[in-house]
Amino acid sequence: MAMLDCQELGYVTGDAGIWGGTAGLDMAFTDAKNKAAELPGANAILVTSSRMNPSSFVNAKVFNCSQRKTQKIEIVNQAIQPSQQPKDLEATMRKARICQQQGGVWVNDQCVLDIK
Repeated sequence: MAMLDCQELGYVTGDAGIWGGTAGLDMAFTDAKNKAAELPGANAILVTSSRMNPSSFVNAKVFNCSQRKTQKIEIVNQAIQPSQQPKDLEATMRKARICQQQGGVWVNDQCVLDIK
């Protein structure tokens, strides 16, 4: 979701050579970022897989997010005060499922239907 309105530019693999563990993973991540920086317009990467042992590597997708639209979140239902919250957890879960089926997100006992 983080890269939903970004332009995908390609893939890179970062490699730490013979180094493994946490330090090797850091080296592999740095290598992937350096390779991504060579792609014109690249300004974001999304790690899709990684390995630490016996040697470290990182696979990542490269994106250009410079044309990304600002996201506006609008609450469509008035917030329910804690004293008004349903005591029945099943009722809350049922409402959350209905909200999700309608394409919304259940946040703080509210159904958010529209994200721009």
